[in-house]
Amino acid sequence: DELKILIENKKIMLEVADPDADPDSATRLELKVEFTDEYPNEHPIVTCRAIRGLTRAQVDPLPRLLKEHCEDLMGEPMVYEMTTFIQEWIQNGAQVMSKGDDEAAPEAT
Repeated sequence: DELKILIENKKIMLEVADPDADPDSATRLELKVEFTDEYPNEHPIVTCRAIRGLTRAQVDPLPRLLKEHCEDLMGEPMVYEMTTFIQEWIQNGAQVMSKGDDEAAPEAT
């Protein structure tokens, strides 16, 4: 398990990878979370960037997928849940579909 974290002001940057893969070759992405004044009662602002093994088309829908996934966590901290969701998403082939979608959405933030 390799997880890099940078915290600055109301922002956190995490490097998330497949926890079961070799750290030197693992698929990984950068997750940036900016906390609003109302967090955790509203969703944080989330952006994602591919680092290794993912395309932009795979990564672009992630902020929307994370928001959908964490909808039931309003009022509770949700960064850990976002991180584990991304790890499972990577392990399951980085699927872009969710909740009945037939294709990936255009760039989401």
